[in-house]
Amino acid sequence: MGNVRSGRSTGPEGGGGTFIQYPGTCTAVIGSMTLTLRAQSILADASIRTSVTKISSAKTHHGCAYGLIYPCIQSGNVSAVLSDAGIAIRQVLGEG
Repeated sequence: MGNVRSGRSTGPEGGGGTFIQYPGTCTAVIGSMTLTLRAQSILADASIRTSVTKISSAKTHHGCAYGLIYPCIQSGNVSAVLSDAGIAIRQVLGEG
C-alpha cells in the first residue's frame, strides 16, 4: 500500500481560525510546523491518524505553536512513538 497518508490537514487556511477541541480528541503541542509535520509522518508510519492544527499562544503558554489532533484513546501510543523518535510533546490538550 505504500505511504498513503490520510487525514492530513496542514493548518487553517486564511489564518485567524479558532482552535476547537472536539470530544474524544487530544492535541499534542509540538512546536514548529516542520517538526509537527515530521511527527505526523512518523505517527502515520505507526498507523496513527492525526491532523495538524495551529494553536494560539493563549492555549500553549509557550507562544504560538502547531500540534497534532488524534483520538485520546491513542495517547499512550502517540507518546511512545514520538518519544522513540526523539520528538518532545510540549503539552497535551484535551481529555485525560
